[in-house]
Amino acid sequence: MSITRRTLITGATGLSVLAVAACTQEPGPRPEPSAPSTAGPPRPTGMVRSAWSTEPFSRGATSFLPIGGEPADRARLSVPVADRLFFAGEATSVDSPNSVEGARASGERAAGEVLRTALLGERIAVIGAGVAGAACAHRLNAAGHDVVVVEARERLGGRVQTVRGGEWPVPVELGALRIGRNQPSAVRDALEELGLSVLDGTTIVRREASGDEIEVDGMREAVLARAREVASEVDFDIPLSTALARLAPLGTDSAENALSETEAAAAAVAELVGARSGALARQISVDPGLDEVPGGWESIVSGGFDSYIESLLEGIDMLRASAVAAVIYDGSGAALRLGSGESLSVNRVVVTVPLGVLQDDGITFEPALPLAHREAIASLGVGALDTLVLRFEEATWAESAHVWLTDPTHDALVTEWINLDALQGAPVLVGIVGPQGVSRLAALSDDEVIDRAMIELAPFFGAP
Repeated sequence: MSITRRTLITGATGLSVLAVAACTQEPGPRPEPSAPSTAGPPRPTGMVRSAWSTEPFSRGATSFLPIGGEPADRARLSVPVADRLFFAGEATSVDSPNSVEGARASGERAAGEVLRTALLGERIAVIGAGVAGAACAHRLNAAGHDVVVVEARERLGGRVQTVRGGEWPVPVELGALRIGRNQPSAVRDALEELGLSVLDGTTIVRREASGDEIEVDGMREAVLARAREVASEVDFDIPLSTALARLAPLGTDSAENALSETEAAAAAVAELVGARSGALARQISVDPGLDEVPGGWESIVSGGFDSYIESLLEGIDMLRASAVAAVIYDGSGAALRLGSGESLSVNRVVVTVPLGVLQDDGITFEPALPLAHREAIASLGVGALDTLVLRFEEATWAESAHVWLTDPTHDALVTEWINLDALQGAPVLVGIVGPQGVSRLAALSDDEVIDRAMIELAPFFGAP
């Protein structure tokens, strides 16, 4: 395989997406595309895509630290209110935000806070049946409390959504699809107990539109370190885009090549950070925002991530398709007012809805949340990510790497592709759409999405 122009900074891939744009409804299977074209590579026989930014019960895919944001904002959001309201979700995790493990740990934390306050047998409402809500409800139920989970959707899982059955050869994930690889993980242990696969892909390739390979090396950390140095030279917070723009040329045989290589390096780093945080380079803080961007390889969950949620919620009372419009609380208890007009009285409430729902006042609190909570909610950023999955009759592509990275200088719709043929033997490609492509994806019809995807996939279908 030849290297024909420049070296780009890539390092780890964007498998860290808490994945996540096509409509305002619940993401799910889309109509089958039109008949395959006779020209070029075979077109997909099936497609499904997510819509996390526009879906009313998520209103975003992730959380990140924007300019002026700090980890303390996450901690402030997690503080109980009057021992009646408790908060969980990845946005409240200081140690592992924007991750399934962080969501799970936040649910466990919130449950522990309830247990230190509540009397045995109290009625506890958990709003949201995602990872955080399921983990919280599971622990409270095991401790003997009367738990009810109130979920706005008909399905369980929150921003975990598995598509299975029909003509799909394997379950595919439209939401969260990765877990940490090289550190202890309660989620990984639970998945293995359920018999689900955790796939550790290790090979990546980046190609430009011509099909020529661009070298993938380990310079990412060096470029990010230089960006931090630039940021440290000023006394105020700056976005990643500003720090990257101020990088000196990397140094090649000519000034023109040096500029080209520096710009390409900045584009690759910005793309990678976006695919992991859901934030554009102009939105995310260099320090401390980049501290939250995962590094290194991460594992892909296979076999149905939703099975994990279902196992946690087994035997627990559920109210599905029941959106919460308001939470009313005082010193004696709490009540939920549902969108249907019905009410539910409880002793305490655990709120696990995504940050985007809180920012858009998807739930009203009576009385209003304390100022510290409102400031924390406003100070955090909501990231935009989506997932595009294509199913083929057979894997006709020549590329055998586990992850395919697109050329960041060509403004690709899809940041990277996960090759399930190499990982599972299934003719399926999972595309991660970063924040730069989410709104464009939402504006395209299914046929237009497939047309664009096949153009961007062409370099990987040819002979390496």
